[in-house]
Amino acid sequence: MLSSENRKLMDSLRTIEDEANRSKDQIKSSNDQISQQALTISSLEKSKEELTSKITELENTIAKQTKEIQTKSKQIRHQEKDLLNFVKEFDQTKQQFSTFIEKYEKMIEKLEKYKKLKHKLVEKISLLTKEVDRLKDENKSLNMDELPTATGKRSSSGRGETKESSSCVESRYHTPSSSTQQTSKRSSSVGRQSTRSSPTTNLNSATPNVITNMSNMSSPQTMPSSNKKSPALSHSSSSSVKTPKQPVKEPSLKDGSTQAVFETDEETDGEPLSHSQGVPFFKNPTYLRKKLITERKRVELKNFEIAGLKELLATAIKTSHTNKNENQ
Repeated sequence: MLSSENRKLMDSLRTIEDEANRSKDQIKSSNDQISQQALTISSLEKSKEELTSKITELENTIAKQTKEIQTKSKQIRHQEKDLLNFVKEFDQTKQQFSTFIEKYEKMIEKLEKYKKLKHKLVEKISLLTKEVDRLKDENKSLNMDELPTATGKRSSSGRGETKESSSCVESRYHTPSSSTQQTSKRSSSVGRQSTRSSPTTNLNSATPNVITNMSNMSSPQTMPSSNKKSPALSHSSSSSVKTPKQPVKEPSLKDGSTQAVFETDEETDGEPLSHSQGVPFFKNPTYLRKKLITERKRVELKNFEIAGLKELLATAIKTSHTNKNENQ
């Protein structure tokens, strides 16, 4: 009986030892696990510290980036304002450019009109110069054709009468001593009539023979009237000519010569004459000369205006180019 109990006890002891060994092994394994967990905890703590440092760095970078974002947002707002102002200025420049284009087109139209006017004025001046040359040639031919008759009378043609008036004016203006000695008395057969004398380019075209013939005339003769039509200029209408006035012989001067004098109206010099005065305005050299001078002045003014407009166009084009470059 005892041996069996001992055996049982021995078996139980063995089982207890086995369990103790097992528990020891478990304790060792648990200790190993605890040490490993401690190592992992330490590593985790280190990683935690690293993460916290990284988080702080990230927070700092985030703060910096937020500040930069705020500054950039402010800059963007300023840029938006600048862009809005630029858009407004661009719209204004567009409007100004459109108005400038309209003005430019109007100025081009004005230039074309001025060119047409200039062409017309040049044509008028050429016609006036041709008419003046024609009248000069006509007066010269009349001076050459006019010859004294046997009784001292003048020829009765209308052209001779017209030249007679110019030759009388020639004798008046070529005698300085007698230019202030006009008499108010006229013969009863001729009567008192008012005409005009024009000391212009036609005065120098009179020949000395006509002057001497006028000075050697014994008495004034009444010439028959001759009505004729004379062509007017391109800008004037035709006018008829009535009986021209006869020169009245002045009393003998100290040198024995005589002088034929007309009454002149210097205030209305260069204007169309009436039928009573007897000289058509388009044959008056002073009128033609003044007309030619005025036309030349008009042409010069038009040329000056065209030059000013060209300068304005050049400056406007330069300003538009500079504005385009600045906008770009």
